[in-house]
Amino acid sequence: MIMEKGISMWNRPYINVLIFLATTQLLAQDSRVCVDSVITSLPFFHEGVLEADMGDDWDFQGLPDTVDFAYEITLNESRNIFVDTCDPLTDFDTILGIFDECGNPISIIESDDGADEFCPEAGISPPNWASIIENVYLEAGTYYIVISGYNSTTPLGNYKIAIGLLPEIIDSDIAPDDSYVDIYFSEGVYSTPTAFGAVEISDFAISIDGGTATDVSIQYLSNSSGNALVGGEDLIRIYINIMGESSGDEQITIHAETDASIFNSFGIGVLTSATITQKLSDQIAPLIQQTIPADGEVSVPIISNMEIQFSEPVVNGTGDEINDSNASNSIEIVDIATGGTIPFSTTVISNQTFIIDPDTTLPEFAFIEVNFFNLQDLSGNNLANSTVGFQTADETAPLIEGSGLANTNQYCYIDFDEGVYSNENGSGGITIDDLYYQFNSYSGNCDSIKILEIVNYTGSILSGGETLIYVYVQLFGSPSGSETIFFKPVDGASIFDQFGNPMHPSNETNVMTFNASARIDSLFIADSNEYLDVIFSNGIYGDTDQINEVEINDFQFILNPNNGSATNFQILSLTNVLDNNLQGGEEIIRFNLSFNELPSGTETITISPLQDNTVFNSSGVLIPQSESKLKSLNDQMPPSGSIDTEDDAVDIGPSQPLTITFSDSLSNSDNTPLNEDVLMSMITLQYPDSGNQNIDFDISWDENPTVLYINPINDYGSDAAIYFNFQGSLQDSSKNVVDFNFTANFTIEDYVAPKIMNAILAPDNSYIDLVFDDQIYGFEDQSGTMVVEDIIVEIAPDGSLVNNCTVTSLTKTDSNFLIGGEYSIRVHLQYNDTPNGDETITLRHPESESIFDEAGNQFSGTDLASRPLYDILPPSVEYVSLPIDSYIVLMESTPITFDFNEDIIVMNYEVTSNVNGVLIEDINYLEMKEINSLEIILQPPFASFDNINIYFSYLEDDANLSTVDIAYTFPTPILGDYDLDSKITHNDLWDLVENWEANNLNYELGPVTGEAPHFIPNPDSKFDIEDGMAFVQIWSWYQKEYGEIIEDTELVGKPLEVSQLEDELLLFINDSITSGQIHFSFDAGESPLSFSQLSNYDGAMYLSYQHEDKGYSILEFARTRILENDTIRITLDKEELELGIQYALYGINRDEIQKGYFDLEYNPIPTAVSLHPAYPNPFNPLTTLKYDIPDMSIAAKTYLSIFDIRGREIELLMKSYKTPGSYNLNWNASEYSSGVYFAQLRFGDQVRTQKIILLK
Repeated sequence: MIMEKGISMWNRPYINVLIFLATTQLLAQDSRVCVDSVITSLPFFHEGVLEADMGDDWDFQGLPDTVDFAYEITLNESRNIFVDTCDPLTDFDTILGIFDECGNPISIIESDDGADEFCPEAGISPPNWASIIENVYLEAGTYYIVISGYNSTTPLGNYKIAIGLLPEIIDSDIAPDDSYVDIYFSEGVYSTPTAFGAVEISDFAISIDGGTATDVSIQYLSNSSGNALVGGEDLIRIYINIMGESSGDEQITIHAETDASIFNSFGIGVLTSATITQKLSDQIAPLIQQTIPADGEVSVPIISNMEIQFSEPVVNGTGDEINDSNASNSIEIVDIATGGTIPFSTTVISNQTFIIDPDTTLPEFAFIEVNFFNLQDLSGNNLANSTVGFQTADETAPLIEGSGLANTNQYCYIDFDEGVYSNENGSGGITIDDLYYQFNSYSGNCDSIKILEIVNYTGSILSGGETLIYVYVQLFGSPSGSETIFFKPVDGASIFDQFGNPMHPSNETNVMTFNASARIDSLFIADSNEYLDVIFSNGIYGDTDQINEVEINDFQFILNPNNGSATNFQILSLTNVLDNNLQGGEEIIRFNLSFNELPSGTETITISPLQDNTVFNSSGVLIPQSESKLKSLNDQMPPSGSIDTEDDAVDIGPSQPLTITFSDSLSNSDNTPLNEDVLMSMITLQYPDSGNQNIDFDISWDENPTVLYINPINDYGSDAAIYFNFQGSLQDSSKNVVDFNFTANFTIEDYVAPKIMNAILAPDNSYIDLVFDDQIYGFEDQSGTMVVEDIIVEIAPDGSLVNNCTVTSLTKTDSNFLIGGEYSIRVHLQYNDTPNGDETITLRHPESESIFDEAGNQFSGTDLASRPLYDILPPSVEYVSLPIDSYIVLMESTPITFDFNEDIIVMNYEVTSNVNGVLIEDINYLEMKEINSLEIILQPPFASFDNINIYFSYLEDDANLSTVDIAYTFPTPILGDYDLDSKITHNDLWDLVENWEANNLNYELGPVTGEAPHFIPNPDSKFDIEDGMAFVQIWSWYQKEYGEIIEDTELVGKPLEVSQLEDELLLFINDSITSGQIHFSFDAGESPLSFSQLSNYDGAMYLSYQHEDKGYSILEFARTRILENDTIRITLDKEELELGIQYALYGINRDEIQKGYFDLEYNPIPTAVSLHPAYPNPFNPLTTLKYDIPDMSIAAKTYLSIFDIRGREIELLMKSYKTPGSYNLNWNASEYSSGVYFAQLRFGDQVRTQKIILLK
């Protein structure tokens, strides 16, 4: 048991009572061998000691036991019990066993260690070595509970033992409104095995099953008074939240979340098998679940009953069951149209299902409502007032109730006894196709009719459901009064009522007789076509009431020109035959007319009423629009003519004749027939742009009507302007004389191919302008443009480098895009080199391509232009004997030859050095002679790491073209850069040492003058300190200027051997290594290491450089002769240091022997025990714990543990012997909840603790 405020749980007051009772129940030592004490009641507690001289009377078959102490217990009934030795007093590794017979070697159960969650603290470490039997079921009888020690435990010692019944749930209640459940335990309960802390929501599991509620959850916990729990309560009130409404069929189950969630005061858990169940109450009001007929149903038979089914049994408001005698207190049937109720009887199928049977037949096509009220379920939940509605069926077919004919004969009306439709599903208005009609003329003037439309009383198209319709008819002929008509359905599937009842085809309208009307008897037109008299069979009016006279707008006139001259006319007025105003009732109406042209006699005119309702007879009967008459107009038109060629016409064919077409057959004005001499005298045909030069022609003509043809004897000139005139008097067959005068100016088509007029070459050769004599297009239909493919370019180089030229684009001469129709086209050119004036360029037109003028004439030639090119090539250097950026050897003369692209007559140049200034003064060759090559010899010695610059400031050729500022730069290598890789490395150091040893003077460096890196060597034909110092200085300069941190982690060969002796780092070089580089990286700004004195001897050289600002040091070496193992010593100058070491070591053939990278962490041995702050803190879920172990004379175990806020050790991270040093250890707390924890370091008798916080 854990300690609280220094008092053991065994010392609590109520525990003292139990101890007292238990102690009194512990009988004296029993004389039997296998029994040391007898238990007379539970719970039972005892403190004891196991010593080595006590007897070993019981054998454990599964555990190595020692001496033991046995308790006898007799149970009168079967029970679950526990046995617990977990207590701070228990200070040895206990084992427990239960036997059912004295001396029986077979136990019922044995236990070595207790579970961690049930034993957080004991007098032994770990605490769970204090054994626990959490639960064992025993039948009624006598048993022996034995405590012993694990036989490896030395010494034995003190123990406390507790024996009792498992805590149980003994009862439960649920609130009437299901808001909480009270759970009664057999004793007070806690959330921890240490009798500390109130139970929490997470200690319980809750579930729901059945019914309509979907889920349940725990809201909070309290005691029976509703106050917060403190721990130790034997009644827990659990407030619950129900998701969804409960129907009373739900059952909720509650139990402990795990066997280690809820504990009694002895630390024994309530088992998950200890459950309670409670049934929820009914909270759902009853509903109407189903009705027949359904709510909203239509076409319900008028003889129907109603079946009502509720969601659950119902009774009336007083709790009485529904029956036939009291059903009217809760149910009524209402006819919505009348508001009256319909009596009914009720049959009860069950308290949930009822049959309602109306006492009378339901009204047809009526809306019926069934209302429910004053009802509740068996739990008292009221049914909300509800209504079910439906519509009864229409079960009889529609009928024609009446019919009639308008006085005007314009329409018939039909009256139905209910709304009618065209479709069986009660949709769509009836149409003409749904009605059959029979018309009989009976020898009347009207021989047929046509149904025009069917509309409703507003004149709108039928949409369905109409009881009155109007059938408009068109009469073909004015009725005589004998004609009749009647209507009926086309068949038995054409007209329906709303519910699909078809009208029978025998259902007909009355036979209706058309009223007699007036007709047009005849027409008379004046010779001058001035008026038209219309004669009717009787007087006419403009309205059915015979009040108003007719008007112009009451009639329809149609003029058919029939190719005549009159195409339009106007009715000026209406009068009687005496030219007086109309009064109404006239039988003859005079229409005064005016035509746009004199009629030619082919025209006809037709008259009829404008509509069927515009003209009426003396009885008010309409004259139908079909009543009409036609009359031909009299000929008043003189002859006319037209020419087929319009004035200003263009693109006339070169041999196209001129044609004049007359309207009649003509003769001369003196009534003689046409002849050639007279007609030729009337014609003029000339070239107006050539001094009115006459054009030869001949003529011919056709008769009836006359058509005259004028034909040129020779083709007209291309693109020529032509003047034509015909002037003379002729007459038609009616002796009408007309003076004709036709004039036409027109242009002949262009039928000559385009030509090149000129070709102009640009001074810089970049384009040629082609000038044509006509507009140029890409296609013959005057579309498109000339394109690059229309031109082939040929170059005659005559020794020039220019041997190829391409056309890059074609534009206008102002460089804008071509659009077609240009006279001048600019051809842009690109050459493979710069022309020098010796070349000739030729432009040709390929035969496979075509270009056209605006008339569609194709360009027929192939040669477009040929011109010599202009010289535009400036002088330049075209070859240098020494490649640019090639090194100039420091101690050798270097000749360089420059070849020019042409002869040079004027040249200026000089040679300079970046270090030494001007080497060759400015040289000026001024028209001394023409040269095409120049050799410059550079003389040593040269400065190291320098640039030699050769600068041509001016070149001029014999065409006076010049070039300026041509420069070439040649570098010198760094002194000592033997492999010319622009670096000074161990490779160069190896070259120096190897050739020094071989006395190869080609590798000599000194003595030198100047400063690094621009040393000027002056070799003295021997190797000495001058050569070594020159290399050391140039190597140190390179490291200072270009040294860098190397991060190459590739591993080659075996790792470098390294050893550390206190503050000295030893690097071992084996006898196969000839040269190498070792690179050290560290924090910039530090100076953490120093190189011990490195011995340079014959055949070996070691160089080192430190760059504290950049954070690195470098060591390079080379050695020859007989190789042997060597050691490089480095002194570490800081107490703590992290180094990155990169190395690359090479053999005799410069092959890579060893290469790699490693990190070195230098930490001095700590002098004291320390637990450093955790990082990070707070954390989630990982944190790092760093601790120090000092050098001690006596070795001790190191423990690193984590404790929770209650002081329980929850995790032992490390338990072992540690050598002196500093260590890091990570703790992953992903399995733990947020909160405060303590990290504790124990080393011997020293303890270090710190608080850490887990935040999730």
